[in-house]
Amino acid sequence: MGASTEPRRCHCGTRLASDNRGTLCQACLKAAQNLATTPPVVDSLFWRTSAMTEALASHDIGKVIRAYRTHGAHGRDISQEIVARWLGITQPRLSAIENGAPVNNLDRLTDWAEILAIPDDLTWFAKPRGVQVAEPASIEKYDFEQESWESTIDVLKRISRLDQSSLSDNTLSVVELVVDDVVGRYELEGPFKLAAETSIAQKFAYRALANGFQPERRRVRLLQTTAKLTGLLAYMAVNASKEKLALAYCAEATALADRAGDNDLRAWIRGTESLAFYYGGDYLSALDAAEDGTRYGSASQHIRLAVNGVARAAGKLGKRGVVEKAVDHAYTLLDREERAGASATLSPCISFEPYTRGRAAANAATAYLSVGQVDLVEQYINTVDTSGSSWSKTLMGLDAAAAALSEKDASKAMTLGVEAISASREHPIASAVKRGRELLTATRNVAGTQAVEAFEHELDQLARNANRRRDAQLPG
Repeated sequence: MGASTEPRRCHCGTRLASDNRGTLCQACLKAAQNLATTPPVVDSLFWRTSAMTEALASHDIGKVIRAYRTHGAHGRDISQEIVARWLGITQPRLSAIENGAPVNNLDRLTDWAEILAIPDDLTWFAKPRGVQVAEPASIEKYDFEQESWESTIDVLKRISRLDQSSLSDNTLSVVELVVDDVVGRYELEGPFKLAAETSIAQKFAYRALANGFQPERRRVRLLQTTAKLTGLLAYMAVNASKEKLALAYCAEATALADRAGDNDLRAWIRGTESLAFYYGGDYLSALDAAEDGTRYGSASQHIRLAVNGVARAAGKLGKRGVVEKAVDHAYTLLDREERAGASATLSPCISFEPYTRGRAAANAATAYLSVGQVDLVEQYINTVDTSGSSWSKTLMGLDAAAAALSEKDASKAMTLGVEAISASREHPIASAVKRGRELLTATRNVAGTQAVEAFEHELDQLARNANRRRDAQLPG
């Protein structure tokens, strides 16, 4: 009789099924998958180990987080990347917190303690309980100029403490307001500041989905809002040159939109996937994603898919006929959209609402530039009111500069290029840097002139600002 084979077991001790080719049981596998968005549920003994007790006694949240990540109860260490996502910060920032001076900011300590579910009796700082109502200041002594206004995230943190087991309609309304607030502030403040706030709201929404019963109507709203927050992170990642992260966020947002049954949201996400492929240089995939997106949603989303997705990708592929057809289709749909069709202003680039005529024209100009139809580039640019968007001033200004260069007017092109970059120097995005570099490459036949050197200097400064902001603040 042959020797018996020792059964394979998961690290938790559970015997693995014969058809399980992995190393984790089903319960541990599900827990590992959930770690990507939500900390695990731990028992009271988790906090009583010698390593954790020592970390808590240090009154240093960095040491506590490291002890949490490396706790034996997890089976294996949790990476800094995963924990950083929970906390709404970057991995380099978490590394600095674990290895640097203790954090003393009460709001951050409170937020992170709540995310990790550190018991109140083990914290070394006073955690707020419920809504704290401050003594009102005398109106005569109140300095309105110096007072720092709260953000919608601050309100969300405070009101969420009222909800113990399930999400109320009031709290969900505040989460929805965060979406609107981020969209409205995006072109003034950019992805590098707003990504952290959006990530905090997204994680809150995920915890609400996982914890507590939600009536069906409210759960659908929560799924839609979580999908939008995730979609916003995807768009921000594109603007920060993190195209692969953007595609991962898009896959996540699609899963949420599918569960919510929201076809307009599916279409918007496919449009953002197209944008990620476009700025990643994969124009065929960008075209495919935009065309596929038209299977979902209504005409309001198809405007964006046509002119921002299909037309621009087709332009990069040299498909003039496809560009013309897509732009014509977008304008036909615009004629049917009473809210957007007549406006020459630029709707927010990150908005879930229909494109305005101004936003469509800006994208049409970029598409026609790629196929060399300079007259149409200028025609569309001249119909756009860019007064409310520094990024659009930059992007459209660079298109106008490229059009001038194609007509052999290098001096005018470089002047327009410098003016364009200066419009968003303090709030740069990766797409502006990419387009500026394309213009600089096109000047190779006039390189060495003073105008080109001035433009190159401005572009280098824009790129440095974008890289510094990206590395310092964007999650992931």
